[in-house]
Amino acid sequence: ASVTGPQLSEAAPNAILRWAGLTVRRISFQGIPADRLAPLAGHLPQAEGKPLNPADVESSLRKLYDTGLYEDIEVEGVRDENVVDLIFAGRPRTFIGTVDVYGATGATMNTQLERASQLNAGTRLNPDKMNRALQQMRTTLAENGYYRATISQTSTPHPDDQLVDISFRVSSGPRAHVGKVTVTGDPGISVDEFRRYAHLRTG
Repeated sequence: ASVTGPQLSEAAPNAILRWAGLTVRRISFQGIPADRLAPLAGHLPQAEGKPLNPADVESSLRKLYDTGLYEDIEVEGVRDENVVDLIFAGRPRTFIGTVDVYGATGATMNTQLERASQLNAGTRLNPDKMNRALQQMRTTLAENGYYRATISQTSTPHPDDQLVDISFRVSSGPRAHVGKVTVTGDPGISVDEFRRYAHLRTG
């Protein structure tokens, strides 16, 4: 039996139905550091020393998934004569640790880019969020005239804490400047007035 987000309500430990009633000798966990699951130790619906109950196993899967520590989780059983060992194994969810931006031109640009990334410490990290962060940082650079900027990214994982520190190195490149400003048609004002109101001054 397994649990992943959208299928949570459909999860059922059918694979161990045939062992219902046998004593659960041991429950172990894989994929998540043991100390992160310590608050749940001995508090799952399916407990050691009790008869295996498929409904309790399913409830235990849900309770573990609801901690937010897992991307997905499944349970396996190993029978030894009249006892069963249960193993809850899951893929750990990754969270953002520290976020650092450096190298950008301008006294406050690195701070602006860090804010634009919207990568907040302690929140879940996934590829979509990372791609969105890079796009938002590029947009911020372009809005400040850096249309040829490049951004490289490195990640430093801390598996014991399920954290990843993220560092962005920015090469701003040359800043674009306003060149010659011309106006076509009849704006109703002079070119000089148009430049002044539009804040488009050469250079």
